[in-house]
Amino acid sequence: MDVSLRKLKRQAMRNQTKANEELRRQYEESKRALSAAETITGLIQQGVTPRQLEEEFTRGYKAGYKAAAMPTSKAAMAAAIIALKEVYGFGPKRCIRFLNVMYERMVTAITDEELVQEAFDQVGVEIDFGDPVEGVRAK
Repeated sequence: MDVSLRKLKRQAMRNQTKANEELRRQYEESKRALSAAETITGLIQQGVTPRQLEEEFTRGYKAGYKAAAMPTSKAAMAAAIIALKEVYGFGPKRCIRFLNVMYERMVTAITDEELVQEAFDQVGVEIDFGDPVEGVRAK
């Protein structure tokens, strides 16, 4: 079999695989959507009100946020003091002083956007994790 024919066959197989994966993804999405609608209908038929569903969703959302926010904050604080030690040679006293100020800022800020804007206004550092190349940069 010549090389160009093998390349064409491989390309055709890749295209077929991609098409199959797309069909499988569409099927799974429709199955999930139907499953969610059926679940809600079943709960309502059992006497659960839409208001109760909304309240439970909100409660679960808040619990999930709390479960994720605390470990993330602890990891960020740990990374910050490790960086302070590596870059500036900070010891425990200076790191603790730093973390106390950092913690105060984190708990008194209304939103993360407010804190990011304050960092930009006071220090001239822009934090934008939406930018894959330069998530943190000087203004």
